[in-house]
Amino acid sequence: MIRLTARLVPATTGPAHVIIHAGDAEPCGVLTMAPDAAAELVARIEAGELGPTVVTPEAAAHVLHHLGETGGIEPCPVERHLVAMLFAADREHTLRIATVYPAYAVAVMIATHQEGGIRILQDAARQALVPVGQGGGA
Repeated sequence: MIRLTARLVPATTGPAHVIIHAGDAEPCGVLTMAPDAAAELVARIEAGELGPTVVTPEAAAHVLHHLGETGGIEPCPVERHLVAMLFAADREHTLRIATVYPAYAVAVMIATHQEGGIRILQDAARQALVPVGQGGGA
């Protein structure tokens, strides 16, 4: 799984920047916001208050499916709409969605903003043992 971390770049005047990292790779996104909001976001991410801050195999596979890439697994209708909404969302709405669905938001950020992001998601998706609806079982 890929862990999400954030670093605050304070500004002496005006907005601050939050640099988002996925795993140990280069930054996958930079958010610009009010200094107090930026500090709070970084603190909440680092404290784990926003829920899991990793890309799950399922989120990675669903994002790959949306992009038509190898390793994708078709999501249920709700998750399909969630992924499409994240690809269409502006920064503010992406942050709002990320408070509830962090794994999906990070997966979309990796796919769209990180060099080699598709490969990273394919590696994460391979960790899924049995895709939903495609396994044996009870």
